[in-house]
Amino acid sequence: MWRHLAQILIAVAICGLYSIFFFTKNLKASDYILVSNIIGFFFILSFIIEIKSNHFLKKENFKAFSINHTHLILRRVSLFYKKFYLWKLIIIPPLMMLFISSIPIGDRFLFTTLSVIQNFLTIYLLITLYDLFEMKGYEQHISILPAITIVIITFVRNSDISYLFFFNPFGGIANLPLLSTNPLLYLIPVLIFISLYFFNSQYIHKHWSNK
Repeated sequence: MWRHLAQILIAVAICGLYSIFFFTKNLKASDYILVSNIIGFFFILSFIIEIKSNHFLKKENFKAFSINHTHLILRRVSLFYKKFYLWKLIIIPPLMMLFISSIPIGDRFLFTTLSVIQNFLTIYLLITLYDLFEMKGYEQHISILPAITIVIITFVRNSDISYLFFFNPFGGIANLPLLSTNPLLYLIPVLIFISLYFFNSQYIHKHWSNK
């Protein structure tokens, strides 16, 4: 019961954070990136709750199936806290930004797209870390991530180096294109996904498959 209540509250909190943008007259990248970092924190909380309540789908649950990494990661994300729930939380709340009339339509699409990418990256990275820690026997240590994340957010928020929010992998790094008009920055999220994919498929997944 507590798990369902906690996950509902987290979903409400994430939707509430996106709704803040409706009350922002001139949405700036600094406002967006702060909210993105906080949303990343709530995704981490959601992930930890699933682990602590023994509902997180470990790879062992799929051991009987011949499945490659791509199919496995998509299935685990889609089944995380009930079927297709997480897909909705990753994609639907960011769509609110498409209806913010105070910013240009191009910026609305950019913020929305980057937000969806960042949300999926956060979950993918969390699953990768959990599988790596579990493989090494340190899976319990992933529970300290919420504390580390909130300390980082608080520190950066109270400092003069707010651009560090863009380097938080759980809420900022996919948004690096907002820092500059340099088109090469758009390659960073792509390279991160490619790196994560190859690390998973060639190391974690291969190790798990051969056990």
